[in-house]
Amino acid sequence: MEIEEININDEKYPKSLRNIEKPPSKLYVLGNKEILNDKGVAIVGSRNCTKEGEKNAKVFGANIAKAGFTVISGMAKGIDTAAHMGALEVKGKTIAVLGCGPYYIFPPENKELYNKILEEGGAIVSEYPEDSPPESEKFRKRNRIVSRVEPWGTCGRS
Repeated sequence: MEIEEININDEKYPKSLRNIEKPPSKLYVLGNKEILNDKGVAIVGSRNCTKEGEKNAKVFGANIAKAGFTVISGMAKGIDTAAHMGALEVKGKTIAVLGCGPYYIFPPENKELYNKILEEGGAIVSEYPEDSPPESEKFRKRNRIVSRVEPWGTCGRS
């Protein structure tokens, strides 16, 4: 699958991302670019979560997807993985925002999840090119993209 580069002036670039502090000038996207501007809900949490936390994140992801929203998370171990899985189990849409290049699967044990997101009509998004390796500061920085949901004042309005 080929990466599509979407710059900030492209109509496919998420409108809500343009409104954040220091929006990425370019996004690298694999998969379904059409969902980038869908209404979404971010779910993030601990990599070392409890079994109950994991179960709840999966249920939240499923219910959010069933309600017609796209689940957005970071594909990290724990809560992020569970949220993506919940959305996929109900045939919902999900976007994984990576802290590395889109061809770099991290964590490596999420290779199956990565492939399933793409196979089921989701998207893999990064502000880093192709095989850019994961680095701790990139994960903190990517959270501004994950949380790109509409401001409270406009949430739910068309």
